[in-house]
Order: sequence, then structure tokens, then C-alpha cells
Amino acid sequence: MVSPSSSRPYLSVVAASRNDDHGGDPLIRTQIFLNTFARQCEHYRLPAELILVDWNPVAGRPGLANVLQLPAEATYCSARVITVPAVLHDRLKYADRLPFFQMIAKNAGIRRARGQFILATNIDIIFSDELMRHISRQQLDPTKMLRVDRYDIQQDIPPTFSVEQTLDYAWSHPVRSHRRLAPLALVEQLYGADWFKRTVVPDPKASPPMTGITVGREGEFWAVRSDRDRPIDNLHANACGDFTLLAREGWEAISGYPEFHAFSMNIDSVGLAAAHYAGFEEVALLPPCVCFHIEHSLGSGWTPEGEEKLFTRLQQGNIPNPDWDVISYLTEAMRLRESPVAMNGPAWGLAGFELPDEPLLPGRIVPGPAHPRSYRAPSDLPVSALLPEFDLDVISLTHARHTVRLRKLFKDSQTALKQAEGYLRLVDKDSADRLAALEQYGVKMKECDARMKQMDAYTLSIEKDRAERLASINHYQEKLKKAYEDHAHNVAYIERLHTEIALHVKIAAERDAIIAQLNEQLRVATERRPAGP
Repeated sequence: MVSPSSSRPYLSVVAASRNDDHGGDPLIRTQIFLNTFARQCEHYRLPAELILVDWNPVAGRPGLANVLQLPAEATYCSARVITVPAVLHDRLKYADRLPFFQMIAKNAGIRRARGQFILATNIDIIFSDELMRHISRQQLDPTKMLRVDRYDIQQDIPPTFSVEQTLDYAWSHPVRSHRRLAPLALVEQLYGADWFKRTVVPDPKASPPMTGITVGREGEFWAVRSDRDRPIDNLHANACGDFTLLAREGWEAISGYPEFHAFSMNIDSVGLAAAHYAGFEEVALLPPCVCFHIEHSLGSGWTPEGEEKLFTRLQQGNIPNPDWDVISYLTEAMRLRESPVAMNGPAWGLAGFELPDEPLLPGRIVPGPAHPRSYRAPSDLPVSALLPEFDLDVISLTHARHTVRLRKLFKDSQTALKQAEGYLRLVDKDSADRLAALEQYGVKMKECDARMKQMDAYTLSIEKDRAERLASINHYQEKLKKAYEDHAHNVAYIERLHTEIALHVKIAAERDAIIAQLNEQLRVATERRPAGP
């Protein structure tokens, strides 16, 4: 009888590691990852393969293929270890500073994966049962890219736990969550204040209107979909290195992750953006479809609490770390079609090298010698397929110079702005003086309440004020003219009254004289009258 794992797998899961002490007990976390995934494949009858890339194996220790195993009952999931020997690692720039180039290692596994769909993840990840059930239906859209939230959990999981016990522990021992960051209104509507939400059921009536982002069903679960032209801030790039699932054609279209000679920070986001802008648009499943990340020691990888320790370690070791400003510049250029989404040449994933490939057996560890082991590699092949124009040192230097120019331009703009503000203050003072002068002539004007920031707008305002002033002056001139006319009329009227009064006074005087004469005549006549008998 042919084992299900011997046929072509539906899903290939790729992770990279080495037998060192990175993050504390990495082998235990890796074995939990192997056990849980293989048993879930068995439960859901999902034909899958798990590829571990053993990068730059630690000298004096056996490789991953000699310290790990599949659970004894595994039939649907096969596993193998692809080894990238130290002699290849040593060809990379900064190999003496950085022992592990995670994204180039993942590319090596992706390039050699046999599955129809390929999931790039890490060695300390557990997938929720709901997520595995969704994938096991084998109805994934090859034109889309699948993403999920990552929930960090406490690290004390016994490797002897069953799948049910492991998942019960994961849901009940949260540390932090890495959900999508934007649009903020949508995130708040979906999750509220619950940072470790077990199930997200959107309310279509309450969903805020969003351009290019929709919430809808994806099988029995809910998902957020982003249109191709969305900026990376609207994609679910948060912790995307732990779960980015693409069809084989998607990984080939973007030539894997950019093979920068650097620490792995932010490179996963470039891969996500490249796939999205290549036309494999993001579909982000909502909880309960999540992946769990087993917590590791502070500073070994990024965490909010260990960020300072991590960056201090990188800085002290002079280890190149892709700056987000540089990365976001690249992804925005992809979105605007100003830059190709594939930054690697056709030899990405160490395609020209024949790498050691060893199976992991169910229920049995196969001992092996410690590294280094004999390996002969073509001397004329580069390990990194990164195109020269995307060399991180070059684009970082270019970005730094561009930033200096922008800062100078900003400083010059600030100086020009201060000069413009001084000029506007002088203009305001001149305007106030003009208003004061007009008020001396009795012209009332409406004061300007706001300073105009643009000269055109200010000029229009002055012209409007001037027209109002002229109208006001004309108004008062008309009133003054009318007042002068009324004054002349009143003067003429008063003069006429004076003439009439003088005439009446003369007439009165003449009458008084006549009355006086008559009175005198009457008096004389009275005196001459003879006395009575």
C-alpha cells in the first residue's frame, strides 16, 4: 500500500533553523512544531511535507536531521532536512557577523518544495485546528495569498502533549497578539478591546466604509481582503514571516524573498508586498484561524519587551538590519509599478547547488556525525541571487543621501516659511495703519480676523477690503454733500425769516408810533374838554 505522504503533497511547510541555542531550547520548540503539525495532517488527512532548512550547521554538533523526528503515527506528513553547509554561508557578505540568513534559507526550502501550495513559517509555530481544517479542504485559491493573525503564548509546553492538550494550552496561555494594524476603524470594529479574541465574527452593518478593503466569508470562516492597489500599511504585514501561504506560482513570480545579506527583520514584509503587488492579493483569515508562536528568550527575536536588547545586540555586532524606511520605499515602488516585485535573479534559493537532503523518520531519530561534513560546491556560483541594483548597502546609502537632501530641503523650507511669516506680519501692520487712517475720516470697516497664509488669497482679501472702503467713502461723501445742500437751504430760509422779521419789526414800530400819536392826541383832546355843568 502506498503511503499518503509518498504522493505529491498538497501543502509544503518551510522553516529554517540550526542546532544552536537561539531563543532557548530551540529543539524542543521545533519538535513541538513537528509533532503538532504532523498529527493535524493525520487527523485531517492532509497530504503535506515539512521542510526544515539547516543553515550553516553548528560545528561540533549534529545537524537537525540527526536530532529531530516525526511522530510515529505520521503517514500523511513527510519531513526532510535540507542542509546549507557552512562553506556556502561563508560566501555571503557579513557571514562573519551573522551566522543565520533566515530568508535565504527559506528560499532554499521553497525552491525545493514539492507541494501545490507553500507556506513559509518558523520552527516555533503551532496552527489552530480551525486553520488546519480550512487548509485540509484543499480549496485554496492559487491566485491569492493567505495570511492569519499570530498569537504569542507562554513557552512551557511539554513536548509529550497531544494535539488537543497543546491547543488547549495555546488558547489559555496568551502573551500578546499580532493582528492586522490597519485600517484602525476596521481593527477596532473586529476586535474591540480583546487582544486575544478566540473568534471574530464581523457585523456587516457596523463595518466602517473602506476603499479597497472588504470583509467576507472564506469557506466557513471570515476574512479581510485587500485590493491590489492598497499600500502596505493596509496589508496584514504584522508578523507575516510566521505565516505567508502562496501557491507555487506565487513564489516563482516573486522569486522568493529578497536575498539581502542582512538580519531577517522586515524582509518578510517585502515578500508579502511583492506577492500582493504581483497580483496574488492578500486574504487574511480572522480568528479562530490563527497561528500560535511559542515565546522565546528576550532579544533573540523581535518582541516589544525585547526590542531594545535585540537592536543593541545587532548594533554591537555591527550586523546589518534592513531599516523600515528603506523597505517601505521599496514596497511603495512596487505598488506604483516603479520597481519589479522580483528582486532576485533566476538562481534564487540556491537553485544551482545540490544540497544535502535527509528525511526525518516517524518515531525514530537517525544519529549522524557532527558538522562540518564534507561538501564540494561549484566555486563560480553565488549563494545570494539578489540583483545588484537591490544591494541593501547601496539602496540604504542612497536612501540616507536622499534623506539628507530632504532634511536640507525641509530646513530651507522652514527658513522660507519664517521669512514669509515676517512679510505677512509687515503686511498686517500696514493694513492696520491703513484702517486707523481711515477711521480718522469716520470710515468704519470690518477688521480682518485671520492672517492669510498665501499671497494670492491675501491679495484678494485686500482688493475686497479696498472695494468696501471705497463704497463706504462714497456713501459718506454722498451724505456730506446732502448735508451741505441742506445747510445752504436752511441758511437761505433763515435769511428770509430775518428779512420778514425786520419788516414786521418796522411795521410794529410804525404802528407803535401811530398808537403813541393817537394816544397823545386823545390826551390833548381830553384835557381841552370843558368841565361838566
